[in-house]
Amino acid sequence: MLDIVFKIHVVIGYLLVLLMPLYQKIIPLLLALWALTFFISKLSRSYFDHLIKNKTGLLGISFFLLSVLSLTYTDNWSSGTFDVESKLSFIIFPLVLSSSVYYYSHLIIKRIFLSFISGLIISSIYCLSVGFYRIIALDAPFQYLTYTDLSVFMHPSYFSMYLSMGLLFTYYIWKNSTKQIYRTSIYCALIALFFATMIVLLSSKTGIIVLLLLLLLIANDMVKKKLRLLLAVVLLVSIFAGVFFTNPRFKSMREQLTAMFKTEQYEKVESNALRVILWENALELIGSNWFKGVSAGDLKYDLTEKSGIVSYDDNGNRIYFNAHNQWIETFLANGIVGFLIIFLWFFVPLRESTGRFRTMLIGAFLILFINGFFESIFNKQEGIIFAVLIWTLLSALTNKFVQQKLT
Repeated sequence: MLDIVFKIHVVIGYLLVLLMPLYQKIIPLLLALWALTFFISKLSRSYFDHLIKNKTGLLGISFFLLSVLSLTYTDNWSSGTFDVESKLSFIIFPLVLSSSVYYYSHLIIKRIFLSFISGLIISSIYCLSVGFYRIIALDAPFQYLTYTDLSVFMHPSYFSMYLSMGLLFTYYIWKNSTKQIYRTSIYCALIALFFATMIVLLSSKTGIIVLLLLLLLIANDMVKKKLRLLLAVVLLVSIFAGVFFTNPRFKSMREQLTAMFKTEQYEKVESNALRVILWENALELIGSNWFKGVSAGDLKYDLTEKSGIVSYDDNGNRIYFNAHNQWIETFLANGIVGFLIIFLWFFVPLRESTGRFRTMLIGAFLILFINGFFESIFNKQEGIIFAVLIWTLLSALTNKFVQQKLT
């Protein structure tokens, strides 16, 4: 029997993932309560024994400790301490999930997924409602149903990342349904179509690329069990491939990059061109700081100065840029050791994963790796908490020791 405190811990977990797409401000408080209720529960007594069996968790904790170590050689203490605080997820989730997941049932896991899906449905409906209100009542243009005008709660890239994960959770629920299969299939198909449509409307280039790859991953998984549905997935892939090549944001990307390389005028650059400039200069900085990095506290200042980009916000304060690529940023901030830790953090669970959650783990890797290639996802709360939670949870669920005890 689970003790009452652990049951409260589980309920807070449901609330945490439900509100993640809706209200980011409350997430740190819920995260603290979620961790606290686990550690005061009776079931936390064996957490150390479980932690040492979780390589992913140990790697995450190592990355956090390396970030703390970087404070010893940063010139920007306030920026460095802020970065360490933002990376607390790398120690909280491994400490809690490495043990608590041993006491999760399939029903608890399903409810976690459903809570996240419910939050996405509510947030998507709200965003669409605001967009339609602006169009109908305020006579606004239809652009309010796309990109930043549509995404009310966070940047479209992050919202698309959430929706992609919601699509995977929906597929898992459908695939493992045992009761009312026909009704469940209808509901899951409608939810999946709704999420896919939202991703297209959000017009995040990365989001649409990830969506196409997830559809192919799901199609490959369905070949083994549901051949008759493969044609439907292929059709969806074809439809979204058409959107990919006709969406104006994709069509303009090549022209913008070509124009950038033909001119030396960088005073005003489009986001894709800005990324290339930052990547080039970040790689140069890595060449001279490859062992220990420049520290997370100094990264934005050193990179912005190296890039020669001078930009100010509406209040006249200078803007300092991150690398807009998590993997380059990790190497630049924490050196080769930090880069290798994150590399292993991803590939150790992929190599050792087993069981029914393996496809979801592969899908989560595609979501995080590709989004991390275009955004510094560990720099924002909506990125790092989501990424570390999802990867730590799925890595634990595919762990062979957890598989043996999962009820």
